[in-house]
Amino acid sequence: MDEIVSLCKDVCLQKLRDTEDFSQVEHFALQLMNSCVIDGLSQALAEFDQVLYEERDQGLYVKDRISRTLITTVGPMRITRRRYVNSENSDTVCLLDEICDLPERSRVSNGFSEMISSVAAVSSVRAACGLYGFYTGVTVSPSTVFACGSRDDQCACKLRAAG
Repeated sequence: MDEIVSLCKDVCLQKLRDTEDFSQVEHFALQLMNSCVIDGLSQALAEFDQVLYEERDQGLYVKDRISRTLITTVGPMRITRRRYVNSENSDTVCLLDEICDLPERSRVSNGFSEMISSVAAVSSVRAACGLYGFYTGVTVSPSTVFACGSRDDQCACKLRAAG
């Protein structure tokens, strides 16, 4: 961790020399941190997919590897994972998606959905889009934010009905 902090300090020090606007340095540091987290998380998911492959039920055969971009709380992340076929019933499954509770065929992670819905609930959809863009450097559309809110509302309604 000390090495990461030292590297971040050196990069920020250079940025301070290049500009007199500390807010630019803060913004740069935040995007640098997000980029590092995204790369680390992406690599961790790739390694975990390998672990799941090695420990899978022998009735599951690799069909192919599929990729998608997932919008997360720290920015978009490209992930590739194995898709399996069950030899008994021919169903397909992505173990990584199931174990990590990644929404099937969704562009957004559960964490992003919860975070952006919470921001939109106390401010506005446009404010949520702007805030996410400010912190990640990535633009999300109001329709994406609205869909997250709708999905979270449906989940909350199901929980209330069940409980």
